[in-house]
Amino acid sequence: MTKSQGALLRAAGAARPYGGHGSFNDRLAAGIAGEELVARWLRARGWSVVDLRELPPAGAFQGPHIVTPAGPVLTPDLLAIRGGEVKLVEVKLKLSAGWNRRVADWTTGISETDLARCVKAAEATGTPTWLVFLHTPPDASGEPAGLFGGDVRELAARVHHRHGQMEFWRLADLRLLATLGELRAAADGQPASRATQDAAEASHERP
Repeated sequence: MTKSQGALLRAAGAARPYGGHGSFNDRLAAGIAGEELVARWLRARGWSVVDLRELPPAGAFQGPHIVTPAGPVLTPDLLAIRGGEVKLVEVKLKLSAGWNRRVADWTTGISETDLARCVKAAEATGTPTWLVFLHTPPDASGEPAGLFGGDVRELAARVHHRHGQMEFWRLADLRLLATLGELRAAADGQPASRATQDAAEASHERP
């Protein structure tokens, strides 16, 4: 893709004019733009990225899959490779965070089905798998913005609360992996600074 960072961010917010929901095609386009933004950020950090959405589907109405010794498993969105490291990355685009009155804090979440799918991919492949939430709220909203997340098995072990079929975490409990400014710079083809990369490697807080 050759979209500029402005076009990618506009596409990632495509569902917002429809009240944060939009049509299926709007949400699909926004999700794909969000995944591309994260892929560019990873590449700026020295990772080679494979778009796993292009793999064959596991079956009718199912997504792409990887065949493991335990059988086929649905894949996360991206495969990232750098040196001897390999990671799977699942990207969830969020146009807004949820304010939880009970804990008086911003929260984000994923369906229990999607969480279980990502954990299964991590366990079946033996590959570190990151679950990341790309939050792109309106500028004036005052909500947290950026890329948040962590290792999916660690996150699954410390879900903050559940509601219906959704699993939630406080954003304050997740790692801030990148600011929107860093994501914009990566989308424009600017590599991460050496100081930023060194600090990330030392802390192990970023892919």
